[in-house]
Amino acid sequence: MTQRAAKQNSTAKAKPKRYSRHAVVIQDRRIVHNYTWLAGLAVIVLMGVICSVVNKASDKLEDKNRAYEQQIEALDNQIAEQKQRNEDLQTRSIYITTKQFIEEFAREKLGLVFEDEIIFRPEDN
Repeated sequence: MTQRAAKQNSTAKAKPKRYSRHAVVIQDRRIVHNYTWLAGLAVIVLMGVICSVVNKASDKLEDKNRAYEQQIEALDNQIAEQKQRNEDLQTRSIYITTKQFIEEFAREKLGLVFEDEIIFRPEDN
C-alpha cells in the first residue's frame, strides 16, 4: 500500500467524534470549548430585546397617530367654520351694496331722513 492509500484507510476507519453538550475538545494543541448553546441563547435574548424595542416604538407611533388624527379633526372643524363665515361675509357684502342697507344705515346711525318725511318723537317728562 502506498502512503496515500494508507491515509485514506485511516481516515475512513476513524469513528465520528461525538462530544457531550459542554465538551472540551483539544484541537491543534489548544482547548476549544463547545459554546454553540451560548451563542443560541444570546441570539434569542437579542431577538427578545429587539422585539420589545420595536413594540415600544410602535406604541409611541400609534399615540402620535391618534394625536395627529385629533388635530386633523379639529382643523377640519375650523375649515368648516371659516367656510361658513366666508359665505356669511359674501352675503353681507352683497347686502351692503343695496339701497335698502344704505337707507337703514343713514336712518339708524347718522339720523338722516328724506326731505318729505316727518319725524315724531316722544316728549321727555
